[in-house]
Amino acid sequence: MKILLIWPPSPEYCVLTEEFSCCEPLGLEYIAASVSNEHHVEIIDMRFDRNLVEILKTTKPDIVGVSIPFTVVVNVCNDLLKTIKGFNPDIKVIIGGHHPSVGLKHIDIKYVDYVIAGEGVKSFRKLVNAIENNEKVDDIDGIGFKDNDSIVYTREYHIDILDDYPLPARNLTEKYRLGYFHAHYKPVALMRFSYGCPYNCSFCVLWKLCKRKYISRKNSHIIEELLQVSSENVYVVDDEAFINTDKMDNLADEISRNGIKKKYHMYVRSDTIVNNPQLFDKWASKQIF
Repeated sequence: MKILLIWPPSPEYCVLTEEFSCCEPLGLEYIAASVSNEHHVEIIDMRFDRNLVEILKTTKPDIVGVSIPFTVVVNVCNDLLKTIKGFNPDIKVIIGGHHPSVGLKHIDIKYVDYVIAGEGVKSFRKLVNAIENNEKVDDIDGIGFKDNDSIVYTREYHIDILDDYPLPARNLTEKYRLGYFHAHYKPVALMRFSYGCPYNCSFCVLWKLCKRKYISRKNSHIIEELLQVSSENVYVVDDEAFINTDKMDNLADEISRNGIKKKYHMYVRSDTIVNNPQLFDKWASKQIF
């Protein structure tokens, strides 16, 4: 099947525009990697490629997946969904991302066939194969499907491991690579070292989404991916990258041992820094970058 994955453009009224940050769609790269061995997949970043109709004419997709990462892009995405179904109502439209994972408020679901709620790597692959084989989808965890004019959800998907995920299909966004940056990091690659967070900070919603679950990738898998990342700048998207300080201490040693020289942008709690000064001296040393 032909699958088109779309990252939406930012609306003009968005305060934090691409002038400050424009990063690769890591979630779409993971999802693409999960199905690329069985299907033809393309990723379109509409911050760069704006003509959706021409894209649809060229790609002729059977399935279009639209990421709705933030509430601020919902109106833009509604226009995209309408355009897709207007171009060809037989296209199966799947939405995912943070906003539809939390809820469907303000999303025009009459242009939506399926919803991916939460982590989508495994759910998306199963859903695509079910669509191709015209099979029932109500036994696929972590999705919603259209029933008359409503979206009906299946069982919640519970993530237990990250190490069986494929490496992100960065080759599908290669044409945008030099345009990706974050603040003064340019070009930049996104990576994830872990999922979730065990804390319950009052200013953060993550712990509600992950139910305070925390799952780390093996350091060997992180090293494997780092060795394939061409950019010298790496933006680690974990909400708290240093929860497991022993793991991060070992990872710093493995990075040095493998001769990997990069600069890292990561989020970390202030008390973690205060309680582990030697660890951050190590990460800030020339052994790392």
